[in-house]
Parts: sequence; structure tokens; C-alpha cells
Amino acid sequence: MSKQGQSKSGRGKLHQRNVLRLIKALLLRAQENLELEDSQLEAAVQVEWIAEETLRVTGEYKEKTRIGKEKFKEGTTKQALWQLVEKTDDSWELPKRRRENSTSTTEKRQDNVVRSAFRYLEDLGVFQDKRPENTKNTPYWIFTLTLKHKDASLEENLGVVKQKLGLETTSSQDDTDVLSLSFWQDCCRRKLPTDLSINPLLHGDGVVLSLDDIVPLELVERKQQPQHKDDFSPENFQRQAPTEYEIPVEHRQFIAQVLETRESLKNLDKKIAIIGEPGAGKTTLLQEIAKEVEKAGGLPVFVRLADIEDLENKDALKKYLLGDWLEEATENWSVSEEIKKELVEQFNLGRVWLLLDGVDEITATGNLLSSLEKQLKGWISKARIVLTCRLNVWDAGKNALYAFDKYRIQQLNPDLVSKFIRSFFSKAGKPEIGDKLIEKLERSQPRIRDLVKNPLRLTLLCRTWKRRQGELPQTKAELYKGFVETFYEWKDKPEIDKDKRLLLEQALGEMAKNAIDKETTKFRLRESFVRQELDKSDKSLFDLACRVGWINKAGRAAENPSKDVYAFFHPTFQEYFAALAIAHWKFFLPSARNNRNSQPVSATYQIFEPQWKEVILLWLGREDVEKEQKEEFIKALVEFKDECWYFYQHRAYLLAVAGIAEFTSDRCNEIVGRIIDWSFCIQPVYMKESNCHGYFSPARQTPENIQQWTKNNYNKSVPSMESAREVLKETDRKKTIDLLTELLQQNYVNDREEITLLLGQLDSNNKLARDSLFEIIEDSSYIECLYLASRLAQINPHDKALRTSLIEIIRDHIDHGDAVLQAAEILGKIDRGNTEAIEILSTRISKHNEHEYNLWVLAASLGRIQPQSKIAIETLEKLFISQNDYIRCQVALELGKISSEHKEIAIAALAEIIRDAKYEEVRREAIINLGEIGMGDEEAIKVIKEYMNDGIYIGDAAVSLGKVDPGNSMAISTVLDLIRSGEDEDEIMANKLISILQVPGAFQVILQNNQFKEIVAALRHYMTDQVCEDNFFFYSACHEIIWNCAQNMTYPDFHKALYPISGELYLWWRNAGEPGEAFDPSTGFILPNGATRSPNASWVSQERWEALTPEQKGTFPNICPDFVVELRSNSDSLKSLQDKMKEYINNGAKLGWLFDPQHRRVEIYRSGLAVEVLENPAELSGEDVLPGFVLNLRRVWN
Repeated sequence: MSKQGQSKSGRGKLHQRNVLRLIKALLLRAQENLELEDSQLEAAVQVEWIAEETLRVTGEYKEKTRIGKEKFKEGTTKQALWQLVEKTDDSWELPKRRRENSTSTTEKRQDNVVRSAFRYLEDLGVFQDKRPENTKNTPYWIFTLTLKHKDASLEENLGVVKQKLGLETTSSQDDTDVLSLSFWQDCCRRKLPTDLSINPLLHGDGVVLSLDDIVPLELVERKQQPQHKDDFSPENFQRQAPTEYEIPVEHRQFIAQVLETRESLKNLDKKIAIIGEPGAGKTTLLQEIAKEVEKAGGLPVFVRLADIEDLENKDALKKYLLGDWLEEATENWSVSEEIKKELVEQFNLGRVWLLLDGVDEITATGNLLSSLEKQLKGWISKARIVLTCRLNVWDAGKNALYAFDKYRIQQLNPDLVSKFIRSFFSKAGKPEIGDKLIEKLERSQPRIRDLVKNPLRLTLLCRTWKRRQGELPQTKAELYKGFVETFYEWKDKPEIDKDKRLLLEQALGEMAKNAIDKETTKFRLRESFVRQELDKSDKSLFDLACRVGWINKAGRAAENPSKDVYAFFHPTFQEYFAALAIAHWKFFLPSARNNRNSQPVSATYQIFEPQWKEVILLWLGREDVEKEQKEEFIKALVEFKDECWYFYQHRAYLLAVAGIAEFTSDRCNEIVGRIIDWSFCIQPVYMKESNCHGYFSPARQTPENIQQWTKNNYNKSVPSMESAREVLKETDRKKTIDLLTELLQQNYVNDREEITLLLGQLDSNNKLARDSLFEIIEDSSYIECLYLASRLAQINPHDKALRTSLIEIIRDHIDHGDAVLQAAEILGKIDRGNTEAIEILSTRISKHNEHEYNLWVLAASLGRIQPQSKIAIETLEKLFISQNDYIRCQVALELGKISSEHKEIAIAALAEIIRDAKYEEVRREAIINLGEIGMGDEEAIKVIKEYMNDGIYIGDAAVSLGKVDPGNSMAISTVLDLIRSGEDEDEIMANKLISILQVPGAFQVILQNNQFKEIVAALRHYMTDQVCEDNFFFYSACHEIIWNCAQNMTYPDFHKALYPISGELYLWWRNAGEPGEAFDPSTGFILPNGATRSPNASWVSQERWEALTPEQKGTFPNICPDFVVELRSNSDSLKSLQDKMKEYINNGAKLGWLFDPQHRRVEIYRSGLAVEVLENPAELSGEDVLPGFVLNLRRVWN
């Protein structure tokens, strides 16, 4: 509209606001949400929906005729409408008089305002005058308004008018208070997925599901196991390591925690991760959160992460929000800079809930969690963030998003499964079919009942069962297969020739496989890619796939908005079709030419790539794959050899454990038994005999056997206990429960409470698990009772006996500070606001005769049970002026945790103590506490760095620095330097390694800075039998760190970091066409003189290798390599290595290199020539022995 036109109608901002006030009042009247308290006004303004998008406004007036009779007139008046608006909380605005001496009455000015609103709305196409022609000159009005929909919310209907007013593009700051928030709410609403349309499985075929049908979903909160200070004994290491545990959370409690204000949170910068397996309902739950946030008046900014190109670029999310998201939300493709600034301001004001869906669909070549973490900086970090992520991707990127509270969606319990089925078939009009399905499930095997506890798979089953009843599927793949067969009927598509359909599905499979394998965006596919893949088979398949509905347009390409992108009907179907396209298991696991060479034979190992895990499981569940081939694959996984201290061997084994949930292998008992061993070994024990599985050996577990196994019969490398226990939750549940029950019933069993915990997590109603824990609790001291109570809280946090026990500890041991604090910590997690505990603590505080330390304990405990407790905060404030620096340290910590208003003061107090305290132990305590509350604070970072320059407890300071500034490389480097220095191996090294494990952002920093290789190279020297024997605790910590590195590195990269020289030799060998044989340090050779030697790297020519018999090529080849390398370590004698090099030459070696990194010196040995010594060379050539091989020595020296 032109400025002139606006001026004629009085179209300023004031009149826009008046228009919106009128519409709002009429909508409230239609909803009967406006209390008029005036019968005349009720009659004068009558509003009703006469069509889905049409609101009719009229009224009724009594008018006396000349002879005194009453006569009814239809229509409302401008004065009645004025009065209606005045009844709302947003009154009309009268424009200023144009002339001081104007004689216009107030009523006339009011009528003009209403009439201007009519004209404005009429120009916008919203208002239509519906008065009969012969009454248009009367004061009575009948009109209609064209809005969004009668079932739309008030804000949605207002949004139609706002859009036409052009308020989305307004840049006037004068309107911020009146229009800005509602404007942004409209923007957010436009970008929210409508109902469940984001998931096509939830509508169609005559059944449309709503959020109420899907939720509530059951969740568990993942928390970190509390650390007990000063208990670093080897036998307690596994218990003290910062592992995660889970506490069930009711659905409404979870929603309440999401919507809590910042002041009531323990984590003031609230960030939440919703994790779960495919189809668990992550996106559904995120949609519910969006609706709840909207109701609460917040701004839910919903983002599908797959829509964002190149999230490895640190500003990608910012550019998307200020670009594509804002353009689509405002429906304006030329958004002004002012609007962009206003969006940033909404983030800064804390109004935004940033809802990030599908971390596992991020376009990134590296670690997905690390890629996302880079985006959550600056003004974006001011939002309350909720993201969804597949479980395997989240666990693979451990600690990358350290600040997030983690919630895992549980499987549906039997009652919710039955409720869903009844709801589905009730909407389908076939309740009797639903009853039959429930009956069938109740009589089925536990494996089948577990299968449909997933909401997506349960929906698939219902969709299939509605069309075809029969036998229930046994695996996920069978379930998808059944749905595919009914899909064509459900979508009501034209009949498709059987051969054509087969050709289409084969082409879709190849496309799905190639997208996951090669495409940058694995689930959002470029149109050119889709056409190219489908056209390979038949030029008509692209149109057919779109027409049937297997692929659908999913938006525009971020890198080229003129190009479309496509996606499968649902991401899980892309994985299913990919599984169908894989003919043999060797696609997942390339095999070496022989079992002797353990070097990586491929640049890619799908079995170690998180995006392939679901495809692998679906492949194992296929009926059309022969059992023998599946057994071969399981055998290959179980027997995979890496010689990288078994790290990837164990990763392969863990995948086999998950795989037997889809395929009942003949080795099921053996595999599950072994993983249970790994889950509960006090020391890392790996049984060598394939038929002896620790606790499940024929002799069972006796003290004598345990001692024998742990002393003699093990190899010192197993996967972490945490990883082993987690995978047990994915495998054959019944088998696992049976074996754990058998184990728990044995007389002699270690880690009884840990076994009980896992059993309870797998089966929350397991009576044996609950009774076992209470049996242990009854025989324990209150200190041990607290530890066991924390375990029981993970099984059943609603147990009344548990709450009673914790309250008794608080009441009976109130003078024992640590006991009260720990009991309050647990009670605060499972029953925040417990009135009985609050009363006990509050009463004791009110006595005013407590010692400072006792008062701190009481106030801190109260704050943990009741965050923002006025009594707790006031008590801590009084203690804040204590002359005792230790007390001030503890008070500052608690105030910083429970009160955002006091956080800055608390940090300043700790900084002052660190700088000025007399005693070094007190400074250390302040450093540790500052790490707990100072995240992101510049003053905290500054003071810790200052301390690291002159303090004594450098390791503790490095840990705190890693907590307050996880992106700080100084923290990691300092700890690594302490490890390398080896000043006190028994204490300092072990404690510093534990510190790395405890820093919740350490691995994210390592990943972001590409430091994994550096860490593996630094710690590999300590993974020896001697270190294990001398300092088992230190060895175990090294193992745990490297295990986590292995989760974030490809197999070839890890091997190269572990064996830098043999890794480079292997790359040359592979690129040169694999001439001869290349070996790493794991291979030993029997030399002609009878000696057995294992050089750091070696190579044998093809001619000499082929001349050996199969027996001579055995475990220890009977040959001296043509080329050998030895690398001197700190403990190696130079003389002994020089003698070894001479021995190689005398036994047939042609070329040998001896590296001395300490002096950056290389000795070159050649057959028949004198030794050549080079000082600090940059590179070495393989000469005529290894043509084309050049070794860059930078990594060797480093």
C-alpha cells in the first residue's frame, strides 16, 4: 500500500494496533472467553463462525417506534464494538486531536477510530460489509471477517491480519513492546511442523494420529555417577570412574523441567538432549515441547538440522537462522537487517527455545556432535536448546556436548502398547482387529513384544495389521518388509506391474546405499543425485518413485536454492532399502587376504561407522539372507583381529552383541555370556579360551577361580565396562535377563549391586533386583547404604521405601555432613521438593546455634532438595562473610549452583581466595569449586590461568580450566605434559589421567582440535605388561582414554596413530599395488639364527614371501624381512637396538632404519655397507629396496 493511501485512511502504527485490538476482541467473543458482565453488550455484539474461515459479526438492538412499540434491529454499532475492546486487557488508542480547538466529541472520535479500522480491514481483503442495501446508511453493522480457520488458535487467526499488515517486515522500534513478541510467535508458528505431518507414517490410510495418541513417552534421565573424593584405589577405579547412570522421569515431569525458568535450574544454561533409537518418538516429543513452549508464551524455533548445509562451518547455523529460516518464517525473501537484529535480540533476551531435530542427519564428514557444538556459540547460546539425536550417534561422540542434560526415550511399556493399538484401531473403525492384535502379542515370544515397544515399529505393525492379519514379524526387517508390501495398497496408487515394482525397489536400494556411503547429505538427496541413481535402471523410475510416495520433495538445496532436494518416505526406510541392496556381509567388513596380516585393508570399515549400524542390524534381520552367511558375519565380527590392543576387535564384538537381537545366532549364549563377563570384571579380564566365559564356566564363579583368572588367564585389554553394559540393553533381552538372574543367584558373585542395577534397568519390575538391593542395604552401614540407594534410584525412583530410607539418613545422621549432603543429592533428583526433608532441614537451621560448617551442610542440602529455597539462600548469604576461607569456598560453590543471582558474586569470591588465600590447600579447593560453577566466565578462565603459572596443584587447575572453558587447548596440553614428564608415576600420572576422564568437555576439545592422534601417540608407550604390573591403576586409566579415542577415530587413522611408521609403510604398500607384504609391530619373525624378533615396521619382498611354505608363513614367519625399522623408546638401550639392527643385516635384511627421537638421529643400516648416521633429517627414502617410499619424519620426532 502506498504511503499516500496509508495517510488517507490514517494508516499509521497506531491504527494498525487498533485493527489488531478489534480482531482480538471479536475472536475472544467468539470463543466466549471474554466476560462482558453486561447483558445489553452481549446482545449488541454477537460473533460466530459461519464457515471454516469466516467469522460473522452482528448484534441485536431494541428500538421504539413512534407509537411506543418495541422493534428489534439486527446489527451491531461502532460504540458497542468500542466497549467490547475496552473489556479486553488492551484498550483502544485515540489519535491526538489535529486542532486544539476541535469541537469533535469523544464519542465521535471513537466512532471514527472504529470506522477507520473497518476501512483498513476492507482494504486488506479481510472485511466484508454484509448489510442489506437498504440499511447501509443506518448505524447498524453486519460484517464478516476472513481469517485462518475456526479451529486455529487466537494467535494463528491474528497472524492472518498481521501478515497482511506487513508487520513481519516492520523495522520500527517504536512497535517492539506492542507487536514484536506476537510477530515472532507468528514467525515461529509458521515454521513448526503442523500436527504430525513431519512424520508421514502417522497419517493416511483413513487413520490420522495426533500427539495425544503418541505421547506421553516414558524417559530416563542420564546422570553422571557422583565421584567420591580421595578414593583412588585400584580396586575402586571402575566404581569411581565418571560413568553415567539413568533415572526414570515421568512424562509431565520432563515437560515441566524443559519449561522451567532459568532461576530454578541446577544447570543455569539449560540445554537438553533427547536421545533414542530410530522411531523412538524423538521428533514427536520435540513437537510436543514446541506446543508447550508456545502455550507458555515462548518462541519455539524449530530447525531440521538436515536442512543446513555444511555444519562444519562454525557460522552455518547462524547463517541459516538469519537467512533461510527467517525468510520462510516471515514469508519475505528480502529480510531487512533490522529484522535480523530483532531476531538476534529475541535470542539475547532468552525468549527462544531452539529446537534442533536430527543431529544424526547433519551434513558433516567428521564427528556430528562436534560439528554441532561449534554452532552453539554467541547469541545462539542464549537460547534454551533442545535437540534430538539417535542413541548410537550420541554415544559415539561421547562428551562432545558436555553441557546438555541427557534424556533417553524408553521403550513403550505393555500398557502403552495396548493403549496405542486400541486408539489406532478405534480411529480406523475396526476395534475388534485391534483386540486380536493385542491378544496375538500377549501370546507371542518376548522378542516380538520387545520389537514393538518402539513407537515407529508399533505404528508400522498397526498399519500392516489393518490390511493383513496373520503371523507377527520376528525382526525389524520383517516388519519393514510387511509394511512395504501393504504400502502400495495404503497409498491408493494405480496398480504397478510386479516386475516394475521389483525394479523400482532395487533401484531405491542402490540409491539408498550409495547415499549413505558417498553423499555428503545422507538423508536429504540432491535431485541430480536421485535422478542419476534411478535413471541407471529405467528413465521412468524417478517419476514412479515420486508418484508412489517412496521419495518426496523435501525443500530446496541450501547451496543452490533453485534446486530441489528429496528424501525417503521416512529415514528408516532409506536404511531398510539400503540393507536390501547389500548382497554380502563383506560389504560391511572388508577381509584381509589372510588372517596373519592385521593391518587395515580398506580406508573405510562400515562396521565402525555409526551411520551403518542400523543398516547392518536390518541386514541381519532379512529372511532372504541365508543363515550360513549371517553366521559367517557374526563369526567375522567376533573373531575380528586388529592388533591395536584389541580396541577395534572389541568394537566389532559389541556390534555382534547388538546383532543377535535381530538374528538368533548359534553362538548367542557364548556371545552374551562373554559380554556379561566384560561388564562385571573387577579388573579388565579377557578370557583366552573361547569356551570359558568367566562367570558362566562349568566350575562357576568361586573365589579360587576368580583369583586364578585375574592372575594368570587374561589379556590386559577389554572394552570399557560401561560400553559392555550399554550394549546388553540392545541385544536379546530375554537371554540377558536370564543370564543375569542366574548370575545373581550364585553364592559367590562380585559387583552384586552392579549386576542388580543392570537387571533392574532391563526389567524395572524385576522383584529379584529390588529385593537384592534392599537385602544389601539392610546389611550395610549408612555410608554404603547411600551408594546403594543411588543405584536403587536408577531402577525405581518412585519406591516409597527408598525415599523413607533417605529421609531417615537425613534425620538420624544430620550431624554427619557428607551423609546428609549425599542423601539430599539423591532425594533432590528423585523427589524434588520433598516436604518432610525440607521441614527437617529448615527446623534445624532455625535453631541459630549451629557451627558454620554444619550450617553450610544444612543449607546446601536444603538447596539440593528445594532449589531457590529462601531459607537456604539466606543462610548461605550469612555464611558468605565468614573469616574461614574454606567455608567461603563451599558457600560460594552452593550459591553459584542454586541461585543465578549469586553466581557472579560467588565466582568473584572464589577468584579472590585463589589469589589471596594463605594456604595452598584452600586455593586448591577454590580452584576445584570454580571449575564447577564458572563455565564460560571470563574472570574464572583468567584466574585459573594465572594460578597455573605459579600454583602447586597444576593438574587440578587444568581440570577446572577444561570445565570452565572446554575449548581451551591449554588444559589438555598441560595434563598431557604432566603425563609425559613422569615425575611421580604412581600418583601424579594416574590422577591426571583420571582428571581427563572427569572433564566433561575433554573429548569434544580433543575432537575439535584433532588431538586424538596426539593423545594415542602420547599414551601408547604406557600400554605395556610392565606398566600394568607396576601401576595397574595408571594402565587402566590409559586404556579408558584410548578406548574413547578409538570411538572417535576411523580404524586406519587409529592404526596410523598407534604405529606411525608402519602406518606410512602400509599406505605406500597399498598405493604401490601391494608388492610383497608389509607388517606392523604385532608380527614376530623367526630369523635364520633362531631368534624371534618383532621390528616396529617391516617388509618382505613378494619373491621371498612366495618362496615360503604355508607352515613357514604361520604365526611367526620363518624369514628375516628385507626392510626393518626400530624406534627407540625412553626405556630402550641404544646399544641393544644397534646390536639388533646388526643381527637383522646379518640374517638377510637389505635396509634398516634405527630412530632415536630423543636426539633426532637416524642410523641407516645397509647390507655390506657401513652404518650411516643422519642428524635431524626431514625425510628418508626407501631407496631401491622400497621404490617410491618416502617417510616424513615430523611425526616420528613429535
